[in-house]
Parts: sequence; structure tokens; C-alpha cells
Amino acid sequence: MLKIGQAVIIPFFILVLLLSGCRSGEEDTREITSPKTSEKVGVDKQTGEITGTQAGSKNEKFDPAITLSTVTSQNTAVKFAPGDSIDNNPWTRAYEHEYGIKIKSLWAVEEGKYTQKLNLAISSNDIPDFFMVNGIQFKQLADAGMIEDLTELYAKYASDMTKQTLAAGGDMPLKSATLNSRLMAIPFTWTARESAKMLYVRTDWLNKLGLSEPQTMEDLFKISEAFTKLDPDGNNKNDTYGLALDKEFSFAESFFNGFHAYNDLWMKDSGGTLVNSTIQPEMRNALKKLRELFQDGQIDPDFGAKITDKENELIISSRIGMFFGLPYDATSQISQNKELDPKAEWKSFPLPSIDGQPAKPQVALGVNGYWVVRKGAENAEAIFKLLDFWLNIAYDSKSEDVYYEYHTRKDGIPYFPLSAIKVYKDYANLETYYRFNEAFETNDMSQLTANDKGVVDKISKYKKGDLNNYGWHVMYTKNGGSMHTTDYYKKNNLYMFSEFVTLPLPTMVKKAAMLEKMQREAFTKIIMGKSPIEEFDNFVAQWQKLGGDEMTKEVNEWYRNNR
Repeated sequence: MLKIGQAVIIPFFILVLLLSGCRSGEEDTREITSPKTSEKVGVDKQTGEITGTQAGSKNEKFDPAITLSTVTSQNTAVKFAPGDSIDNNPWTRAYEHEYGIKIKSLWAVEEGKYTQKLNLAISSNDIPDFFMVNGIQFKQLADAGMIEDLTELYAKYASDMTKQTLAAGGDMPLKSATLNSRLMAIPFTWTARESAKMLYVRTDWLNKLGLSEPQTMEDLFKISEAFTKLDPDGNNKNDTYGLALDKEFSFAESFFNGFHAYNDLWMKDSGGTLVNSTIQPEMRNALKKLRELFQDGQIDPDFGAKITDKENELIISSRIGMFFGLPYDATSQISQNKELDPKAEWKSFPLPSIDGQPAKPQVALGVNGYWVVRKGAENAEAIFKLLDFWLNIAYDSKSEDVYYEYHTRKDGIPYFPLSAIKVYKDYANLETYYRFNEAFETNDMSQLTANDKGVVDKISKYKKGDLNNYGWHVMYTKNGGSMHTTDYYKKNNLYMFSEFVTLPLPTMVKKAAMLEKMQREAFTKIIMGKSPIEEFDNFVAQWQKLGGDEMTKEVNEWYRNNR
């Protein structure tokens, strides 16, 4: 689960998918107003070329050129072409050529080392002009007065495109970047609602066993039992399980949602007070059922020792026929399973419900960090030019030349991580799904972006026998595709958000990690039968005593002051 104040690692394949893009607006160019001139500059939607009233003129860019320093979390998938470097690549060359903005990276480290390196820089007050931080670092910098107030700059210089992108997931991302009514950062938005989880099922196993597709949780229980006991793979061995589970509870979270239980959300009770979802009676009911499934052999007996990736190996090897996952999982474990087991067929379904009320997948805030500007940095407004350039290239360009230069080279090496600053649209891949299916229905491909065409190419390869691209078919098909399920969620507004949308409060900083560890241990023991179901009640009491009550008090104080 995404938590405010924690850095989130998005798998690389998801970042590629996020760039599937959506075309917005009807104008031929997306306008960007320079802070030093009234001239306009943009990217032509048809060609992807930089355009303007006097493209390339001195009035459209900083003259003389300015330099902005930053620091970088280096994506290991990026391999520089000859002559390119972190400070000299297509992105930095475009910034300087079009806007008169030179980018200087003070240092670049591997992704796993970024937070530690940045903490050292913050402690020594040696920070660049703009950079990415997690929630805890953001609060630390703001409290120390080390970052710039962006309120007026955002109002004056952020384009409509940037504002629309940041508001696409609701007002929560910008609220989380606002302290004392001042915008102190630009939230690094990502596809929160689009990433709502769903149920994936092996439909070839369903058909073999004569089972109907799942509509309710009771259907899920029936399918799970059959997948476990009726030899769906036909190898005459008792070696399959009905449902995936792991020690990180990434699969279980969606199972909880089917019982209208939610993992670590702050939600309103009947009196309007915020309570933590983890300790509510619905969670007890969900754990009781998981315990029954485990005792009946329907869950991997070693799940308590396996991280998510290790449990995924059972899905890939046709040992598990049903799991809860992201819409993008179609292109990972499902594709890998298809390669190993060509007869495998998968479909996605909305989360089933335990009663007549639709199940709502819990959805994170939609912020993967914060872009901040050093207090006193000159030309801070320039970051909004960089943001517009990113959005135009990532989402609007139809030029294959632009795609190969800025997004992914022809040798398959990604270059999009080299953008100095990024934000993601909430429904980028869903927009591709709409355009993709409309194009095939009308036989008109003119509205497809370069990224859309990449999806078309992958699905065409699958239909010609390339099983490695099966997941793209599962993702974008109307018949049980994951984006079809995402579309259902969106049209019916089936999302459950936390009411708490700010940075960690003092007790959270001190106690949240300890309480989460205690929760995982208690829940694992209950599911595996090492503790009775009554242990949940003891867990609730301990959670409240060891910091939960204090957290609840602080959260409600914040809520009363920010409604």
C-alpha cells in the first residue's frame, strides 16, 4: 500500500505503460508562456516538433541561458548512447536549445541509494536548485525553511496542461503538498485510480472444470476450492492452489476489500470521526475467511515466508489460477505464464463483493514524491517549462522520431527517465484503451499517439504468435481486459480513498512502522492457524495502546482544522 511519506518504487514496465498517454485539448499546439516574454512555444500534436510564433528566437527562451542544478536517481535500465551523459542527452539538449535552460546534475546514484544520499545532502545544507524528495524529507525541508514557497509561481507560470494533470486525480495530491495554506512542492503524481487492483482468473481452468466466471465472493470461494482440489492443470498431482497470498499482504489487501475491509486507511465512522480501517470488524471477518481457505489447503502453505515476487513464481508456473493484481500485471506474470504454458488463458474481473454492495478497491493518494525548489533559487519558474516539455513529449506527440529520441531508442533502451522532472496522468493507459479500440472499430488510426502505436504493434505481434506480448492483449482487449475493468471502476466511481491526505504526523513518524510490523505478524498467525481468530481483538487493543489511539487523536485534530 502506498503511504504518505514513503518513497514508492514503481516497476520499470509500469513506467513504460504510464507513457501510453492521452491527447487533451483541441488546439494544434500546447502553449507555454515564457516568464520573460509573451511569445508562445509548444509541441505540434501531429509531428511532435517544437513550434511557436518565432520558434528558436531569443525571445522564447532565457537569454542569456540560465543553469538549474538538480540531483538524480539513476534508472539502471538507461544506457547512454555514445557521447551522451547525465548532463548531455536529448532532454538536456532540448531544454537548452528551446528554453535556454541548462541542467547540471550535482550527483547521480542508483535508485536504491538516492534517499540515503539525499538525507546526507539535506543534513549538510548542500541541496540543488530543484529535486525530488519523499514525504518525510519534504516535511523536514519545509520545517527548516529550506524550500521555496511555490504558491504564486504555480498560479502564474504553471500551464493549464500542468494544472489539469495535477488535478486529474482529485484535489488530494496538491493538498498533500500544501502546508499552512501554501503550496510548498509540486506533487509527483502517478496513476493511482488507474492502478486500482482487480481479480485475475485462469479462464481455461474455469472452462475445463465447468465453472462460471466470478461475480461474488461466494463464487470466488467455489472457484478457489475447485482450482485446489480438482486438478485443473490435469497433471494428476495435488500441486495447485486457488488463491495467491504473500507475507507482504499485497494480494490480501484486495481480498479484504471484497469484505469492505481496508488496510490502513483513515475513514469516517457513523459520527463523522476518522477511524483506522485496519481495526474494524470487517477486517476480522476477512481474516476469518482467509484462515478457513488456508486450513483447507487453498493457499500456499509457505506464503508467510514469501515476498510478492516469490509468490508470483507460482502464478507463472501454473500453480495458482487466481490472484488480485494491478492492471499492468497482465504484461508481467501473466505474459510469463503464457510463454511457459501456451494453453493458459486469463481474464480480469472487478473485485467481487461479500454482499450486494459493490466492492471498492482501496486507492492510494497518487503521489510518488514531491518536487521541491531550494529556498532562494533563481528562476524557479523555469521548472514549469520543463514540466510542459515532459507532458508534451510523453503524452501528446504522434511523431515516431520524437518517440525514438526521447522515450525509447530503437535499440530498446529507455530514455524517458532522463527527463529532469515528471508528473504522470492518472488515466494515461485507459485513454490509450479508448483510442485503441475506437481506432480498430473505425479503422482510423490518425488519432493514435506514437505510444499508442507501440501498443498496436505489440498486440499485432501476439496475434501472429508471439506469446511474449500476450499480456498486452489481456490488458487492452474489451473481453475481460484489465483496462476494461479499470473503465468499469472509473465509470462507477468505485474507489476507496483515505480521508487523511497530509504528511505523517508526529506519532505516525514514531510508531507507524512498529504498528505495521505488529499487524503483519498478528494477521499471518491468524491466517495460518497459529493464533485463534480472537487474537484479532487482542491485536486491536495492543494497536490502540501502543500508539494507535494517539495517532487517531492527531489525525482527527488535523481533520477538524482542514475540513
